[in-house]
Amino acid sequence: MSNAPLLFAVIGQSISHSLSPTIHSHFAKQFDINLIYKKIEVSKGQFESAVQQFRDEKGYGLNITSPFKKEAYTLCLPRSEAVNGKAINTIYWKDNLCCGINTDGPGLVQDLVSHLKWSLENKSILILGNGGAASGVLTSLQTLRPKLITLAYRNPSNDMSNLFIDPKIKFIPYNQLQGPYDFIFNSTGQQLSNLPFVKKWVPLTRCYDFNYNVNAVQFLTEAKQAGAQCGVNGLGMLIEQAALSFKQWHNLMPDTKRLHNLLNKDTFGI
Repeated sequence: MSNAPLLFAVIGQSISHSLSPTIHSHFAKQFDINLIYKKIEVSKGQFESAVQQFRDEKGYGLNITSPFKKEAYTLCLPRSEAVNGKAINTIYWKDNLCCGINTDGPGLVQDLVSHLKWSLENKSILILGNGGAASGVLTSLQTLRPKLITLAYRNPSNDMSNLFIDPKIKFIPYNQLQGPYDFIFNSTGQQLSNLPFVKKWVPLTRCYDFNYNVNAVQFLTEAKQAGAQCGVNGLGMLIEQAALSFKQWHNLMPDTKRLHNLLNKDTFGI
């Protein structure tokens, strides 16, 4: 029986900081799985060809990050019924078909509920940005029974309100936002200093940045200075969504607890 390593990768733009190879290698060691997990950086317009090249190299599974989650949705057929917001972050092949799911939402909920112990029930939530990362978590966040989820967008062409017909979800341009909010989630690379109309609602809120790189550090630093109750970066979400991708590919669910302790998470007030 061949023990050749299985090939996996994360594909996106500006992904030199990605911790996905470290995370999946950690998971693989738990089950003595021989794999290679690499980073594939591509520019816009090259996504589909890069995916095909990866498959031609006998690639087994892909994680998709910014800005290609919506493009991945158009590429994958069939898609899991659980995919919402027309965004996919995990690709696998079955019967030579390119298939996709989104583990971002369940991963975020797992981090919020199991690790942070945050309750969103009957709370008002603001999500900055409505790209693939934001739209991909909406359905999962709804399971936590918030009072209202507001997605704020800069570009009107990105309005996705037609995808979510629900009175508890609103899509609003930045300049029409009306607070206050109990939770603020940042799915963009923007900092609070660039969002003065948001900064005034930060005091006493809980802030969560989907990013886990230098952008998150700056956002959380400004949130703390503005009086936020607490804040955390997206490393926990990254770990939990990766575990669900790993389960999709290997039919094995890894233990994530040790990684939460090993990897440096920027937090305050937690």
